[in-house]
Amino acid sequence: MRRWIIRLACLGVALAAAALLMLAFGINRAVKEGIERGGSKAAQAPITVGRVSISPFSGEGRIEDLVVGNLEGFSSPSAFQSGSIRLRWKPSSLLSDPIAIRSVEVDAPQIFCEAGLGGNNLNRIADNVTAYIEQSRLLDEFTRKLAIEEFVIRGGQLTLQLKGVSILKTKVSLPEIRLENLGGDKGGITPAELTLKVLGALLERVGAAAGDNLPRMGVRAPSTPPRDTRPDAAGESGRR
Repeated sequence: MRRWIIRLACLGVALAAAALLMLAFGINRAVKEGIERGGSKAAQAPITVGRVSISPFSGEGRIEDLVVGNLEGFSSPSAFQSGSIRLRWKPSSLLSDPIAIRSVEVDAPQIFCEAGLGGNNLNRIADNVTAYIEQSRLLDEFTRKLAIEEFVIRGGQLTLQLKGVSILKTKVSLPEIRLENLGGDKGGITPAELTLKVLGALLERVGAAAGDNLPRMGVRAPSTPPRDTRPDAAGESGRR
């Protein structure tokens, strides 16, 4: 009898371990597909992710090889590339809304800003995300929201190029971008709203770099949806 109890206990442990592995792989797949499908739809540009490794119980994870492709009509192969994005969250919040994210750290991304008479690729993507937010307002209540304590982009490298003039190209280093309390005091923000918030901060840095290195290139802050549910500017730092 004791032998059977031990066997059943071992079987239970094995089944539990298998369930946890399935849960972890399921989350990784869901996050990857969510970024690629949802992000591509919002930006109207192809977005791919190489690998997502998230442990729902450790509170840590990585998104590797995130690439935001360029819009039609621009020659650069991509608008944004990041080798690694580190995430830290509160495991107990995964079943709640909003999900409490302690930090998002984007290391050494490559940003490509290409501008012509019709504007630049980064602003065009920001405009697409703004339009998507407006179109999806009615679905907000069904979208899991995020509350992020800190979002950091460090070691960014920016390539500036005038459209159609490939020889007129320059690379500059971007100062660190640090945003704090994103959605924490407003019941959370959607992934699309987070994307627009980060794009706004990024475009401020790009605009300054463009002004110092090439003609202004038409860089501007992204338009704000009429019903702004995103955090107030007072909740940010990094615009120094």
